[in-house]
Amino acid sequence: MAERPSDRARVRIRLEIARKHLNQTQLAELIGWNTSRLSKALNGRYLDVDDLADICFGLGLSVVEVVRDHGMEFCADMTPSELRFLELLRRLDHTTRDAFMHFIGVKIEDARRHASPIKEKNKLHKGRALARDTVSQKSSR
Repeated sequence: MAERPSDRARVRIRLEIARKHLNQTQLAELIGWNTSRLSKALNGRYLDVDDLADICFGLGLSVVEVVRDHGMEFCADMTPSELRFLELLRRLDHTTRDAFMHFIGVKIEDARRHASPIKEKNKLHKGRALARDTVSQKSSR
């Protein structure tokens, strides 16, 4: 069964409560609720949007941040039109997407590059610098 947005929101809220070293009683006091109401919101099957907004306010989070998919942090500030465009772009087949990216001037090689080759390159440069420093120290003696 797919994870529901309300389940994802509850998990994100619990993580933020733990990160801020709060307990449910403290959060309930922050937002002017009683502990029972907060507990029902965090453990029940239904999470009201207004209740979610109150809880997010108390934690200093935006509602969008709480319900978005993990790893999509950059989407929090996107407009609905930009989000729809991104979703349409993601649905395109590989060839069409590459052609479109070329058309708008995005280098496909750069978009697919991973961090590991860069790390290897940095290690190589560090190794050369270390060898160069070692040689220069021996020659100065």
